[in-house]
Amino acid sequence: MSERVFQIVRRGSWLYDHTVPAEVQIVRRNYFDGPKIVDEEPTPGYPPTDAEGCFYAIDYYLSNGQKGVCGEVFASLEDAAKRAEETLQSPITWHP
Repeated sequence: MSERVFQIVRRGSWLYDHTVPAEVQIVRRNYFDGPKIVDEEPTPGYPPTDAEGCFYAIDYYLSNGQKGVCGEVFASLEDAAKRAEETLQSPITWHP
């Protein structure tokens, strides 16, 4: 089994409900958290991955610390960032 990859590749800030400061992160990783369904057949081509076998997921955090996730994963940082902007429905200020 290959080593687990978990890397925050982009961070940003946005306003939940256009008033409450919140944070968004795009995370590059090669594994899923949570329970596995043993009897379920894997979906061909899912998750979409980059050349190193990693995918990009969107995590966001509200000011009270509550974590939310976008249910999709992406093969590129650019696709994940685009979906974050569409999903959060608020301008995101990406940090260097």
